Amino acid sequence: MSVSSAKYKVAVMLTQTPTPEEGAIWMFVLSQVRRPQEAAAAYTRAWELASRLPENAIAAGPALRGLAVACVDLGDLERAEKLLRDSLVINPGNPVATRELDYIAQRRLEVTRSQPGSSAE
Repeated sequence: MSVSSAKYKVAVMLTQTPTPEEGAIWMFVLSQVRRPQEAAAAYTRAWELASRLPENAIAAGPALRGLAVACVDLGDLERAEKLLRDSLVINPGNPVATRELDYIAQRRLEVTRSQPGSSAE
């Protein structure tokens, strides 16, 4: 069994467990094995729960950041940027969000540079 297969099986098992810690591990594993659609769905659900229940508010920023990373993996840089900016409203100065925004800016610059006739530097 490959490492990716093993990680995926662990992630699937964790979907059966309701604790936030196990859920966070599951979402992280889905991101790591390059299953961005499934990771996005899991982070969306985490955001929905965090935004509805005050006792889950601590998970709102990480849920938005995780969803943003999944959006980057899916090529939706616009949505990823918005999600990261929203997460900075919840957790101002968060270094993960700041690094991801820098990464998005770098990706956009690379795309601009790769276009024919581009003079971007």
